[in-house]
Amino acid sequence: LPKHLRPAHCHDGPWSGVGRLFVLLTINGGMLCLLQIPAMKLFARMGNSRVLVMGLAVTAIGYAVQAVAHSWGGFALAVVLWTLGELGTFPIATTTVAAMAPATARGTYQGVYNVVWSVSIALAPLIGGWVIGGFGGRMLWIACTWCWSASPWACWGSTKGLYPG
Repeated sequence: LPKHLRPAHCHDGPWSGVGRLFVLLTINGGMLCLLQIPAMKLFARMGNSRVLVMGLAVTAIGYAVQAVAHSWGGFALAVVLWTLGELGTFPIATTTVAAMAPATARGTYQGVYNVVWSVSIALAPLIGGWVIGGFGGRMLWIACTWCWSASPWACWGSTKGLYPG
């Protein structure tokens, strides 16, 4: 990503490739800090299933924008979109796992959920690096878009009836 953000005339400082990447990460972190509490208040009125599916869909749209972005503004729009999706996905996912589990197995379900996340955090850089090295960064974002586009449908089917709304 940093090499795609470097303008020809800029070699260092906050608008270099790495500097621009840090600005994008700051947009992500800033949005999460500023919007998390207001978003949770809004999401409480919408129902967890709806929020989870919409969050996954908005994240997929952000990944699709990332795949076709050619400018810093395009990358910034992608970050804004997938950050909005992140606001609706990650906080509610653990609640959804708990709601799906029988009362006597909630700890087991949460344990498996967290192990899967830990494994994905360990494998993602390896697989992502392999995809980028062999097929390019755009292909990685296309693959992410495809995976995240399929997940709202899977979640909608598996969470139907768990929550009102």
